[in-house]
Amino acid sequence: LLYSGSCSVNFSFSTIFNFLAILQVLHFLATFQFLNCAFLIFHHFQCFSPYSRS
Repeated sequence: LLYSGSCSVNFSFSTIFNFLAILQVLHFLATFQFLNCAFLIFHHFQCFSPYSRS
């Protein structure tokens, strides 16, 4: 049994999965920040646009 070999392979796989999970979280946070920014900009323009005044 090559125990050390299987252990290193398992370690590399877990590292890759952790890296992918962190990337997904960062991507989600970046998307959320972008949507929040876009919403604030849209709200700002909506408030100050002459068409919104009735």
